[in-house]
Amino acid sequence: MKDEILDEVLEKLRGNRSFKVSRCPTAFHEHRGEPTGKWQRNTKPEHPNNCCCEDVVYTGEFAIETTFDLSTIIIANTYTKCWKWEYHQARWMFDPEVLAQHGTTLEYRQVERNWPADEIRKLLGQASAREAEMLAKMQGTELAQKYNKGHINIRGVPFPTNRVRKALMYQTNQQFDATVITYGPDVEEYNREHCSLLILIGGKHTIIVQSQNYQEAKKHIGMTSIGYNAFE
Repeated sequence: MKDEILDEVLEKLRGNRSFKVSRCPTAFHEHRGEPTGKWQRNTKPEHPNNCCCEDVVYTGEFAIETTFDLSTIIIANTYTKCWKWEYHQARWMFDPEVLAQHGTTLEYRQVERNWPADEIRKLLGQASAREAEMLAKMQGTELAQKYNKGHINIRGVPFPTNRVRKALMYQTNQQFDATVITYGPDVEEYNREHCSLLILIGGKHTIIVQSQNYQEAKKHIGMTSIGYNAFE
């Protein structure tokens, strides 16, 4: 039954035209190197020359079929056997040996545990309503020009509201452990080239959502916060 549910959600995502790429990347034709330790489960690819599984879907304005790197949303079967996902994406966030190499350059900020998808969507709706209320009060002021419209603040990082909502498409009562991965305080602003990430890990799916670019985000203020019982 569990596999049928997984297939149903991923099948809907693959059939949705707004998700640009419905399978793992066509590049990375060779298995690059050996796993760093016991963490990596899939040490040998099932397909010697390439992997063409349907366990990963991704999208975004610049998403292409050859790589995960340009995607703003990536959704994977949490128990996928896709070695591309594991080696080229997940290991940079979860492999202890790789994490140790990051040193203090990255921060892992826990947001919530067992966070239901429906509750997240409810908070997104409340945040949008509060934003509209704030903008109405600030109409015609300089402050309104600097307000980060259409974004929410999750543990100090701005994420496009519609992007987070889209990442939860077809999710109902699945619960997620949510973490924000961002730069540590020791990283100078000019070195913050990449977007921070929101990681949602559920029993069925792992979802990665990119934030707004740091250089753009620092120009703005405002945004309603969610997470850590922000509305209580």
